[in-house]
Amino acid sequence: MLGTFNGVLYLSFILHLVQAKILECPKICICKASDVSANCRNNELTELPLGIYSEVLRLDISQNNFESVPKNISTYKLLRYLNLSHNKLTYLDSTSLQGLDALEELVLSHNLLTDWRDIHTDALSHTPLLFELDLSFNSLRGFPDIIEDYPLKSDSLETLYLINCSISNLLGDVLLGTTNLKRLFLSQNPLIALNTQIKSKKLHTLDLSQCNLQRIQPDAFTELTSLEELILARNYQLKKFSSRSNSLKFLDLSHCNLESVPASSLPNLTKVYFKGNHLRHIPANSFASFPSVHVVDLSNNAIMKLDVKAFHGLKSVESIDLSVNTISAIDPETFMSNMKLHKLNLSRNYLSKVGQLIIESLRWLDLSVCEIQEINRDSLIMMPKLQKLNLSRNLISHIPNRLQADELSVLDFSMCRIYTLNNLTFISMGRLRNLNLSGNRLVSGIKPSFFHRITDVKLHDNSWFCDCNSNDFRELYTWVYYEISSTSTLRCRSPENLAGFSWEGACQEVWFAPEGPRSDTMWVYSLLLVILMTFLCCIVISIRHVYHRKATRQREAQEQEREEARERLRRIHQRNLQYSRESMNRNAPDPRELQTPPSYAEAVSMPRLNVSCSSLAGSHRSLHSLHSSHPDISSRRTKLRRKRRRSRHENKASVSETQSVASLSHANTDVSDSEDELRPNTENRNVIESSF
Repeated sequence: MLGTFNGVLYLSFILHLVQAKILECPKICICKASDVSANCRNNELTELPLGIYSEVLRLDISQNNFESVPKNISTYKLLRYLNLSHNKLTYLDSTSLQGLDALEELVLSHNLLTDWRDIHTDALSHTPLLFELDLSFNSLRGFPDIIEDYPLKSDSLETLYLINCSISNLLGDVLLGTTNLKRLFLSQNPLIALNTQIKSKKLHTLDLSQCNLQRIQPDAFTELTSLEELILARNYQLKKFSSRSNSLKFLDLSHCNLESVPASSLPNLTKVYFKGNHLRHIPANSFASFPSVHVVDLSNNAIMKLDVKAFHGLKSVESIDLSVNTISAIDPETFMSNMKLHKLNLSRNYLSKVGQLIIESLRWLDLSVCEIQEINRDSLIMMPKLQKLNLSRNLISHIPNRLQADELSVLDFSMCRIYTLNNLTFISMGRLRNLNLSGNRLVSGIKPSFFHRITDVKLHDNSWFCDCNSNDFRELYTWVYYEISSTSTLRCRSPENLAGFSWEGACQEVWFAPEGPRSDTMWVYSLLLVILMTFLCCIVISIRHVYHRKATRQREAQEQEREEARERLRRIHQRNLQYSRESMNRNAPDPRELQTPPSYAEAVSMPRLNVSCSSLAGSHRSLHSLHSSHPDISSRRTKLRRKRRRSRHENKASVSETQSVASLSHANTDVSDSEDELRPNTENRNVIESSF
């Protein structure tokens, strides 16, 4: 209840920070309100930057130049995670972590700590909640032979990382100062030999991988009463291992140099890994000391022979891995006593055929890459619960008819040499749903009826002969396309002109060629086409008629406007002409003014008048004589007509009328130009009008 309450308070506190947005952060750092963290790594710092939020929970100041724990680190009372890795720390004194009462995780890896004496025994006393400490990649070297006190003292520490710390020896009492330590990682240290009893009552996991171990004392782990997981992998010179432990459940001796299965007393062991060793023979009762084991990994060894009772006594085993060995034959009764065996991996061995293994509980069997050439009809009959079988990458060329496997649902024959199938091949596999036949030598003659209830078939990478005119080939393509999966990966191998083409591409012209129309529906299509064409023609004619009428009306209106304009121009011209004549008559000079007196010679030669005349009226030089020769017309007293001045009003009226006529003539000319093609005589009329 208390832990739940604290968790609720923690979440509430974070939510408050996110909503209030009060998280302070220096410019060189990256801060996150979601987990109340500050990341100031890789800034060459020698002291803490100012401005970090005082209630920060996670602080990363790794990859800087700190030579000691910053003294003002104690101001962050709520700090739970502190990362000081990749700095230049040379010591950790008793007050370095003072004030960090809430600290839970401390990372001090990749520093310059060179001896256990550089870490004060009380350095962790001020961190009562610390449960994880990482001191990896510090050259702490070996423990001194005589120490006054334990190098580390902490009642709360649960996980300790001492990876690659140059530790060359391990003392039995070294862990007694950490009373609650559960996980210890000592990998990559040059221990060479383990000649002492490691003591710890609560240690759960011990990692001693890659430690160059050559010898391990048989009772080295007997005092680890809670030890459940022991990792000794990649100690390449370790040839023998013997130990006693009633608590151990997981043992990893992978990639060592073991030549035989260890004869250890491990009654509660559930998982054992002997992968990558030099085991050549598994004799009878090799696992008698592991009666409770569930998983056995013997892969990647050099095993040539399995005794018929090699796994005798493993009543709880569920998985056995014998892959990547040199086994050439297996007795059918080898696994008969393993009543709970569910998974068996025999891949990458040298088995020539599938034997009748008696494993009533087996559900998964891998026989891939075993150079198997033959499988019999009854090869699987003694494995009645088998569900998945992998026979890929073998030399099998023929699958027998009525292969018995009642519960089999997944079957993999990929990358074999199978060249034919028939309707009886899979008929006895009523539950088979997934079949992989890719990478074989199937050519043709395969029908969908061969696959019965199978819902997923892989047929790509075969030697397919694409006979596009074959009904069986077309039927197979249709079934795969609609019922199974995509056919894009199916390629033709022959004939030569279709090699490399997909099935669709090779047979497209044959399978998807357009079919001609049926004779009984031809007249229907023809009638519909005629009706459609007639309807379209009517629409086009109607549209053209409407546009023609509209254009005609526009031309008539324009012609009428031009005629009216020409009539107005004609009237104006006549009126101007008449006015010009009248003006000329009114302003013409008196003919008498044009006559000059005769010269002296002319006067002498003129006849003498018998009667004296007061004027020249009636003479041939009089005005009247110009129009009439009647001698008796009496002389008239004429007055000299004066030239009448035109009034300003008349002049303005004449000018405005002339301008209006000119503008009308210009408009009429523009209209006439747009219809030159319709009225060929327009040009002559325009010439006449322009002359006016």
